[in-house]
Amino acid sequence: MTIMTTPERADFFRPALEGNPHLVFDQNESFPLFDTLANISIAGGSIVILDEAHFVTVDVMTEGIRRFLDDPETAESSVRLIVVASSRRPPDPILHFLVTYCDIYDIIYDCAGAEITTALIRLLDKPATRFDTLDLRMGRAEMPVRGEGEEAVVEAENPRDSVSPSGAVTVELGDTETQHQTLSFPVTDGPTRLNITLKIDVSEAEDS
Repeated sequence: MTIMTTPERADFFRPALEGNPHLVFDQNESFPLFDTLANISIAGGSIVILDEAHFVTVDVMTEGIRRFLDDPETAESSVRLIVVASSRRPPDPILHFLVTYCDIYDIIYDCAGAEITTALIRLLDKPATRFDTLDLRMGRAEMPVRGEGEEAVVEAENPRDSVSPSGAVTVELGDTETQHQTLSFPVTDGPTRLNITLKIDVSEAEDS
């Protein structure tokens, strides 16, 4: 068993584990995450616990997970991923992303201290199911917008290549270019049609 966390949080996990799990504190040891997970899979590892606090950014974690699940050589891996995002609570875009587009149901969230230990013991005893995470699947945070104005619908034919869990979408409207954060996660195989509703500051566009 491998646990990627921080020295300060290690004691949240130790009481729930038997034997001597491999604790990874050094971020360089787990980066890039895809390579680390692939090597664990090749070595016959069974469980990897990914603590969000370990990673420089949440994108490093989510992109590594997504690549591991998508890559033909690792997609059928038997490695079980448990994600610890203890500071998050639904509705949350990362929780939604993990459940909806990664099919990861073993997630520890909205808890602290000994509650993390208890939640981990529960998951190790009985893995979570799709039904257990319905509240995360339905929870979507609103996309931040700038200014007031009319709504524009943007269609992307293959959004998987251009939208990441917390990435930016650049949209061209006439002679203006407006950049917004998006909390939509269209991670699917093949061409996909996505509607993203953006609020555009019309007055700003007219002045430019």
